[in-house]
Amino acid sequence: MSGVFQRNRDMSKLEWVNTAREIRHEVDSLARSEKIIPKAARFTHATRLCDHAAALAYDVRRAYNRYPNTAQGVIDRKRYFQEAIDDCWFIVEDLQNLKDEGYPINLNRFDRVAELLDMELRILTSWKRNTKLTGKATLEQRIEQKRLELASLEDLADTQETR
Repeated sequence: MSGVFQRNRDMSKLEWVNTAREIRHEVDSLARSEKIIPKAARFTHATRLCDHAAALAYDVRRAYNRYPNTAQGVIDRKRYFQEAIDDCWFIVEDLQNLKDEGYPINLNRFDRVAELLDMELRILTSWKRNTKLTGKATLEQRIEQKRLELASLEDLADTQETR
């Protein structure tokens, strides 16, 4: 039972999840507009841009769904955080490529996306760095527990081999 009164409970605000959704929404809306990205560049550039924004949202959701109460959970969570960080940099590269191609694009329209990406990169890097194994058991206790599990599995394998 939680020590927090029910009236004081609230959904935690995970900025990195909300920011990833907002980046995806902004990128999708900018990519759909002919005034922002010309029709000639939409297939080659806008589809990649939208794909990377979607991948960012998916990887953030995957990181959120991994709880770091096991060693594998910590490894998975950090891996998805890194993939989300990579997705942010892919979006930055896609925007840079769009600019370098020489299309008549008003880059000021992408200021909001740039701000969101900067904020998301800072948050994700911090969360990745601070992801630690949770729980009351020490690392030595967890190792001992795994050794006992391994010993019981070896005993089980020995009994099945003798049959």
